[in-house]
Amino acid sequence: MVQPGIHLRRSGSDHVAEPPGDDSLSGLGTGLDDAAGFAPLFYRGRPGGDRRILPSWTKSGSMVKKTPVLIIGAGPYGLSLGHFLHARQTPFLLVGKTMELWRNHTFDSMKLRSDYATSILHDPYRRYSFERFARVWGTSLHRWRGRLPVTVFRQYIDWCERQFPFRPEEQYVMSLQQAGPRFRARLQNGDEVVADRVVVATGIAHHLHLPPELSVHPRVIHSYHSTSIQALQNCRVLVVGAGQSAAESLAVLQNQGNQVEWYARTPPVFYSEPLNLPKPLFDLILRLPGMLHRLPPRWVHTGLNRFSATTITPDFRTALTGMKRHTLCPPVNDFDVVVAATGYRYRLEDQSYLHSSLRRKIRTYSGLPLVNQYFASSVPGLHFLGAMTEPFFGPSMKFMIGSGYAARVLSHALA
Repeated sequence: MVQPGIHLRRSGSDHVAEPPGDDSLSGLGTGLDDAAGFAPLFYRGRPGGDRRILPSWTKSGSMVKKTPVLIIGAGPYGLSLGHFLHARQTPFLLVGKTMELWRNHTFDSMKLRSDYATSILHDPYRRYSFERFARVWGTSLHRWRGRLPVTVFRQYIDWCERQFPFRPEEQYVMSLQQAGPRFRARLQNGDEVVADRVVVATGIAHHLHLPPELSVHPRVIHSYHSTSIQALQNCRVLVVGAGQSAAESLAVLQNQGNQVEWYARTPPVFYSEPLNLPKPLFDLILRLPGMLHRLPPRWVHTGLNRFSATTITPDFRTALTGMKRHTLCPPVNDFDVVVAATGYRYRLEDQSYLHSSLRRKIRTYSGLPLVNQYFASSVPGLHFLGAMTEPFFGPSMKFMIGSGYAARVLSHALA
C-alpha cells in the first residue's frame, strides 16, 4: 500500500513510490541521473526552486565540493541515512562503494544470516520492501522463506540502486581532517570535499582481526576476502575460527577440491541467531537501541560479551560434525594457505584515513568513539554509525536491521 500523498512513477513493470513534490525535479531529466555521479550535489529545494551546491577547482585542477553533510560509506547505514536526508531536503554528499560487502565479500553459494524481513534497505517511503521486489520478479515471498540467498540479495541491491533518488560517489575517502570549524576530505581521485558535518558509516573493512601467530604465514587470507578463497583449488588449507565465516569457508573450500583442516579452540555452537541468546531476548535487544543507550556502556558491552557467543547456523551441523577439528593450532607452515575466519575488532585507531590530530580529539570508550543519543562524537559535527556504536546502542548496530533507527535519529539531528 502506498502512503497517502506519495506519487507514483512507472519504472519498468512496477511503480516506484516518490516523496510528495518530486515533480519539481522534472527539469533535471530522469530523476537525478543526469548528474552522473554528482547527483548528491543536486537536491529538491524548498519552495522557490531547486538549489545547488556547486563545485570549485584548485590551482592543480582538483575539484573541491562543498556540502553541509558528508557521508563516508555506502553500505546500509550510509545509504539509509542518505534516503532520510533526501526526504528532509537536507543536502549531502555520499562517498563509498555501494553495498561492497555483499557484492564483493560474501560467498556466491551461501545465504545471509538474516531473512528478507530484516535485510531491507530503509527509506521513509518504503520503496525497497521485499514485497515490491517479489512483484517485480513475478514471484512469491514464500520462495525466500528463511535465510536469504546471497545471489537473491545481490539482485535486490541492484534493483534498489536503480531507484536511488541520488547517486553515491563510487570511490573511497583517503583522508579526513578538520579545517577550522569544518572538515576537509580527500577522495581517491584527488578531489576534495569540504563539509560542515561528517558521518562515518564505513562498515567492517577497516577492522579485520588477524592473530599474530597467523600473520607469519606467507599466504594467509582473512575470510573477508571471499573472492580469493573461492579461487583456491587443490591446496592444503587450514581454516581458523569457530563462527559462521569459518563454516562457510570450510564448505566452499571442500567443494573446490581442497584438502581442508579446521582449527577452533572451542566447540561450534549451532544456532539460528548470530548470538547465542534466547531468540525472544535477541529480537527484543535488536529492536530497542534507544533504550539500550540509556544504560551504561559497560553494562551493554560486558553483558553481551559474557552471556553470548558466536554461532554457526544449524544447516552446517552435518558437514562439520564429522570433520576433524584441531583444538591446538597445528604448525601453520604445513599448509599452503591459512584462512583466518577470526572476525573483526572495532577500534577507532583502525580508521586510518582519519588524521591523527582529529583522532586525538575524539573521546573513546574501550577504543571506540563515544557517541550520544544522536550518534554525535565529542568533536562537534562528527558522527559515527554502525558497528563501532554497538557498546552504546546494542548489537542491532552490527546488522542491517539497525540502520533504520540510526537513519531516522541522525537525519532529524542533521536537518
